[in-house]
Amino acid sequence: MIAAEYPSKPVQVAAYAFALAISASRVTARQHFPSDVLVGGTLGYLIGGYVLRHHSAENVASGFSFVPIVDVSTHSFGANVALRPDQIDLAKVGRLMNRRRLKLKVNL
Repeated sequence: MIAAEYPSKPVQVAAYAFALAISASRVTARQHFPSDVLVGGTLGYLIGGYVLRHHSAENVASGFSFVPIVDVSTHSFGANVALRPDQIDLAKVGRLMNRRRLKLKVNL
């Protein structure tokens, strides 16, 4: 996901090299079989790409974005919420609210 989010070549090379190093260390430490690492890496790549595509498409099309913020040095948490009224699709917001309302009724 990092390589897709930051599309510069040095970042991509570093991200994939780090993932390869972790995978190799798990196999050489005999903590995982090579097939485990291959299947896990493939699933991680596919799921990460799916989440990245759908998350970014959802935020751009809705005019709303919510980003959690964590500051480890001060042990504080927060969020950045942005509304762009010129990009809000009211039909999409209505469908989202109806789904949330339906889930709430089912959970009660």
